[in-house]
Amino acid sequence: MIEDFKYQGRRQAIINTITRCFPNLPPCDPPPPPNYTVEARESRCMYYENFLFNKFTGSEEWLWVLRPCDNLINACSYTYQLCIDYSLPEPQVKILYEECTPYEPPGCSEQYPELPPPGKTWEEPWRTECFSRPCCPK
Repeated sequence: MIEDFKYQGRRQAIINTITRCFPNLPPCDPPPPPNYTVEARESRCMYYENFLFNKFTGSEEWLWVLRPCDNLINACSYTYQLCIDYSLPEPQVKILYEECTPYEPPGCSEQYPELPPPGKTWEEPWRTECFSRPCCPK
């Protein structure tokens, strides 16, 4: 379920980025458009970190985030072919084709970490070991 959410979020981030950058995309209308390809890479090895976050002066709260490990060799590559659908009242970027390619087996543990780590609480700083997550949606 969480991987589906991340997959949809990644797709929407690509569309939002392309839309805001206003590239000269081909139209989606027939005949089949020439390909406009965008590649995004994402680290496959990640870790969780819990830290005290200053929302504003005098207000702190504990926050845990997912961060990439320093290992981009074991990345996932996402390739998208895009066009603009001008038939809509407000033209929209559409994904015609996408491909996901893992570069190698991950160079980190395939075991999802326990949160918080054993012996730690949600109200103290900690960091998990790097772990791999699925690269491509099934």
